[in-house]
Amino acid sequence: MMKSRKLMTFLLGAAMSVSLLAGCGQSVSQSGSADTAAETEADAAATGETQEAAAEAESAPQEEEEAASEAVSVSGDPIERITQGYYTYSYPVEGMDDMVCFFHFYEEQPVLGSVFYASYAWNQIVFAGTYTVEEAEHDYACYPDREAQTEEGAVPEEGTAPYTITFYDFDGNELDSCAYDGEVLYGDMETISGMGGENSRFLFDAQGEASPYYGTYEGEKGISYLDFVAEEEETSTLSLYHNATYMDLVNMMVEGSWTMEETEEGYAFTLTPESESDTGAILTVSADKMSAVYTPDGGEAVAMINASQSGPAAAMELTGTTPIPGQEIEADLIGKLYDDGTCVLSASAFGTEIELDAGTWEMAEDGYTVNFVFDKAGEISSTVGEGGAQIAYAQSGSPMGDVDAVLTISVVE
Repeated sequence: MMKSRKLMTFLLGAAMSVSLLAGCGQSVSQSGSADTAAETEADAAATGETQEAAAEAESAPQEEEEAASEAVSVSGDPIERITQGYYTYSYPVEGMDDMVCFFHFYEEQPVLGSVFYASYAWNQIVFAGTYTVEEAEHDYACYPDREAQTEEGAVPEEGTAPYTITFYDFDGNELDSCAYDGEVLYGDMETISGMGGENSRFLFDAQGEASPYYGTYEGEKGISYLDFVAEEEETSTLSLYHNATYMDLVNMMVEGSWTMEETEEGYAFTLTPESESDTGAILTVSADKMSAVYTPDGGEAVAMINASQSGPAAAMELTGTTPIPGQEIEADLIGKLYDDGTCVLSASAFGTEIELDAGTWEMAEDGYTVNFVFDKAGEISSTVGEGGAQIAYAQSGSPMGDVDAVLTISVVE
């Protein structure tokens, strides 16, 4: 390639020399002629064009090299690159937009650390927490694409990548981990997964607004990092989201962004509203994050508690499983029996909970039979089975299809 470039430059240089010599000869021999002057000007113009073409030919490869060099510098080290775009898996769905699943990794921020957001099924199944990336080999088993995944008898391809991404919840508990190489995130995880994106390769996308999936990226949902409610007014709430935004309903609805810093007593959040007409605030949170004090700019302080501590407490729970329609795995059935006599039954899968039923419960006079009145399943009483107290729960046409399951009752410690 270099030899060809030098040869082209030499030939162009030779052509310029011939043109210049010819122009000079005409200028000397016919210096008094107007025609000769015009020809000389034409030769000079041609010479200029030839020189410009030569310069462009010489600079083009250099510009290509600079562009390539710039792309490499943008890509960076895999550990740095992870925050420079999205990691995306998609495939066409007949009659709909492409199914899009993606991971968004945020740059590290003070105290909280590095935050991730994982989305499956157009932001319908989502996860958020913190992550680390380290140079440590990690095995994977993923399909190369959707076509290979849907073939009869398909088996995911196995391999090893040089980096490991580890995912945590906001309390520091490890959720899952996967292989990564800078170009591909190998999504073969169990906890962080969603319908349509299992055992798939998520490819690097740094196109920004030019990406065909940018609309889905913009639909990223804010997932609560912390939620507080005023001690004396249950409608006064404050939610801090994973993407450093917040929703303030203490005095009126205010949206904005937050930053945090560590203090001797815990944490201090500075709440900055989007609109200049809205009021900002400082939220000081205890080290265990169970209590906080909300102080609006120029206003009075409001004592708040973690939302998990408000409302009725769960006294007992129901557990079981039910098949997921069209899938080879089951959803967890989770029921909460609250101390105010109410109960709720939900199905949990891929990090998302769907409420299936609600109602009331009470303990019978015998001290061990629990009587339920569900809105959809009707009246059910517990019996004693092999696993202890349990109920036979059945519901037709639920969001999870027809449910027919045995649910075990246990006391919440």
